[in-house]
Amino acid sequence: MKAVFAIESDVITPNIQFKKAKKRMVGIEKGRLIPMRKNTFLAAHDVVIEINNFEFDGSDGHLILKRFVSKKSEEGEVMDDAPRLVYVSGRTEEAVISTTLERLNRKQEWKKN
Repeated sequence: MKAVFAIESDVITPNIQFKKAKKRMVGIEKGRLIPMRKNTFLAAHDVVIEINNFEFDGSDGHLILKRFVSKKSEEGEVMDDAPRLVYVSGRTEEAVISTTLERLNRKQEWKKN
């Protein structure tokens, strides 16, 4: 989710749990990898993010995400039929429903203006 959010918002958010590198994290020790400690802005329009996951049981997962550039009208309204990923969170089902309805109502208000 963090990678998709970064592509959509042009901001990579920090790793708030990272305090210091453990020993033998060679990539960080040698400066090849840099943990995000503050918001980092993405400047390029053709952003590609790679995600790797290595599990203790030997299963590996790899994913490459590339930004989809949509066509927009002069008013900024999206002009394509591509599906959208919507972020909604809440501690209860009611909170998720309430947040979703609130966002839908806001979108309707934007269309009126």
